[in-house]
Amino acid sequence: MHEITKKIKEYMEERNLNQQEMGKLIGVSKSHMSKIMNGHQDPGSRMVDKYYKLPGIKEREAIEEARQVIDDLWLSGQIDEPAAKELVRALQYDSDN
Repeated sequence: MHEITKKIKEYMEERNLNQQEMGKLIGVSKSHMSKIMNGHQDPGSRMVDKYYKLPGIKEREAIEEARQVIDDLWLSGQIDEPAAKELVRALQYDSDN
């Protein structure tokens, strides 16, 4: 399964969307969406572009990247565990608002 397909599936699950609803959001038919989600067809570049324009995607991607940076800093010893936890809590607070 393509990485973008996994992300689309996560987006659908988080928002309780079915394939038809997701297809409408990104401009493809339910059958096309089904083929992509089942791995029978690759998502095209146009579909990928539309995914990244969906509400909440840029913010969520940025938060995920920030969490990875925090993990990397902690694992490399550049920040201690309490500081890492505080940064993650701050990200969680910001993403909830």
